[in-house]
Amino acid sequence: MNKNSKSIDTVGLNTKMISIAMQSEKFLISLTNMYNYLINFGYVPEQFKVSRIVVLPKSSNVSTPASTRPIAIQPILTKY
Repeated sequence: MNKNSKSIDTVGLNTKMISIAMQSEKFLISLTNMYNYLINFGYVPEQFKVSRIVVLPKSSNVSTPASTRPIAIQPILTKY
């Protein structure tokens, strides 16, 4: 994961926001409690199941769909 990425995920967060928040002990405790709850109850929020597909050019000349590639933008909190 690129910690300097400015890309916004599907819930409106980016890695810079999370990196700053991770410096707070209260945030880390809340995040840990949330993950423990999700694991213990086997629950995955619907927002964590959604990806945004972005089409990127493979080169500067995008004349056909074959000259592009898709990437999936996923919620950042599902990566920690």
